[in-house]
Amino acid sequence: MADEFDKIQDRARRLIKSEFSKRGSVLQEEVGRIMRKMRISGMDRSSIEENQIRAACDGEIDTRATIVWNSVRRAYEAVGAPTTGALAADFKKEVNRHIEEIVKDVSEFMARRLSSRKLSPHLLDFESTKHAVEERIGVEVDLYVDSLLSKKTAETEEKIEPEGQVKMIYGDIEKDLASWRDFLRFIKKDVSSGQIRNYGNVLNGLKRLSKPIVSLRNEQKDETILRACNHLEESRKELQDIVSDSLNEPTSWVKVTNRLDDLIDELDELSELLAETPQKKDGQRTIGRPRGTKQVSRGTSKPKTKPARDQVFICYSRKDKQWLSDLNTHLKPYVRNGSVTPWSDEQITPSSRWFEEIKAALDRTRVAVLLVTPDFLASDFIREHELTPLLKEAEKGGVHIIWIPVRACSYKETALKDYQAVGDPDKPLANMKANRDKAWVEICENIKRAVSR
Repeated sequence: MADEFDKIQDRARRLIKSEFSKRGSVLQEEVGRIMRKMRISGMDRSSIEENQIRAACDGEIDTRATIVWNSVRRAYEAVGAPTTGALAADFKKEVNRHIEEIVKDVSEFMARRLSSRKLSPHLLDFESTKHAVEERIGVEVDLYVDSLLSKKTAETEEKIEPEGQVKMIYGDIEKDLASWRDFLRFIKKDVSSGQIRNYGNVLNGLKRLSKPIVSLRNEQKDETILRACNHLEESRKELQDIVSDSLNEPTSWVKVTNRLDDLIDELDELSELLAETPQKKDGQRTIGRPRGTKQVSRGTSKPKTKPARDQVFICYSRKDKQWLSDLNTHLKPYVRNGSVTPWSDEQITPSSRWFEEIKAALDRTRVAVLLVTPDFLASDFIREHELTPLLKEAEKGGVHIIWIPVRACSYKETALKDYQAVGDPDKPLANMKANRDKAWVEICENIKRAVSR
């Protein structure tokens, strides 16, 4: 049954892409017709009205939207989805809503692409424009078809199945995560070359990635997996924000590439955690030891020795990486002479288990340096998994807290109000210019003194 379902998915994708390919030449001809008409009438390239281009694009893409609906409907019917009555009406409404989003997004993309070119009409590269639009719509619809076909139809209608027959499950969380990992790797190829045309694909893809994360979080009770889900969701939101900011800043796509790498690594980590968590017969995960490991009898295990607290843990929001870089620069002389050993999550290698690495680093922390900003305080992951454990250890006297007011924020509403800041919170580093280096030197000296205590 699962093999048959996969074949139907492939068939739906091929059908839709085939229809797009047929319509591609029509789109090219329509845009070309407008350009030729303008050239013949002697219109200057700069006087081309954006709405003329948009009208041509909208008309053609609306035609494509109808084809998309028919193609998806046929594929969905093939897997037994409701095709009549209220359920079918709801389904069509949902598909049409999404198609309208695609039409709007691609129309704006076409208008921007054509309007921004400072070329004469006869020099306009119609072929590359056509391919760019086809690829953009193709990836959009490909993702949407996957999401439609992987829904659990049991949620919308009851099915009577023969006793003992295994129910067909539409979609699997682990499979979803693997698919998203492959998708991120795919878009990274174009992102790394600064191709802004994939902006919509990346942004919409990141929005939809939240669905399998939420599904996994809702059905899991394993604490480690829940933490991994929370961290992954935070990274997803952060990358989504970076992509949004990158629309008009092509140079910042380097940041997107780096964060894509991080997100792919975290998806790998989550998949590994899922693989190591035993399954019950009903498919639910249970808390237990990894497969293939032996259970140690009580009373026979050796007591674990606590690691020495000898390093400086730098706690920061990933949105504040530049401030981390500045701190590391000023700490370099102290690192060279061995007086300070700093640690941040930048030292986690791609193949490592990031959450286990962070936990181990917290256990070795002697001094915690907090780069406090609004983003730092807004991070649920930092509050739950880094700041709270550090403050608990500080109460016991095991960790010395040094918090740095980097940007103005509502620290008085948090536990940090009970700790002395290095520097005046009313004069955060971000507001300094001439004296910022001097402030960093003072911070580094405070860190050195705290380590040597």
